[in-house]
Amino acid sequence: DGSVSKPHWWYAIGLVELYNNGIPGPGTIESQVELWVRTPRLTAATTTPAPTPAAQAPEPTAAPTPAPPVPTPATTAMCSSFTCPSGTVARPDADELQGSDSEKCCEIKEWRPLLRQTAPFVQPRDQWLDYDRSHPDADNFGDLASLSDADKGMDGKFHFKIVWPQRSGQNVQEWKQSSNPVTAVSQGVEGYEAVSAPFTAEFWGGLEKHTGSKSLLDGSVSKPHWWYAIGLVELYN
Repeated sequence: DGSVSKPHWWYAIGLVELYNNGIPGPGTIESQVELWVRTPRLTAATTTPAPTPAAQAPEPTAAPTPAPPVPTPATTAMCSSFTCPSGTVARPDADELQGSDSEKCCEIKEWRPLLRQTAPFVQPRDQWLDYDRSHPDADNFGDLASLSDADKGMDGKFHFKIVWPQRSGQNVQEWKQSSNPVTAVSQGVEGYEAVSAPFTAEFWGGLEKHTGSKSLLDGSVSKPHWWYAIGLVELYN
């Protein structure tokens, strides 16, 4: 179902029993549901081919017709040899895909701001989910509620970065993870993968839901600390 982390079963796939004589859809009851995935991989046809009609015997005086030459299969380039245009990057599975165009071989990668907080400003953590989101350049801004699976790459992971603009020296922490820290109901991170993560102190391991009262998210994974805090409720020191 699609009611993530909830006991409900809207957006049901593979129904075991009907609900009100139908299928739970997007908040409504439907009579039919289909699940599709867009994939570049070639699959065998699912339809049964029509039987080949029996060949007729040639006329006694007719010369046999020579078989046509077998065509030489065209060589298809691999995506790994294709250069993706600006604003896109090669798909993680490029080494396995055949193609020579950006639609098959590339995916869009551009940074989208989710939150900015400038001390001493603080507020209740749930307000960070949607705070002045029409002004992403403001000193304090939050659009975390919009984070969804649509933001994941072809590898099924979010690609995040934390920036501390006023920090001298290294000030960017960049990584991937498959779990959504905003919709999570408990601590923990799934599918963590460092990209450029120079900071590892204080149990860093990605972003998780902060289960205390200090912030919305933190990066001290599965610990009560709240370093790498996102959506601060109160100042520290």
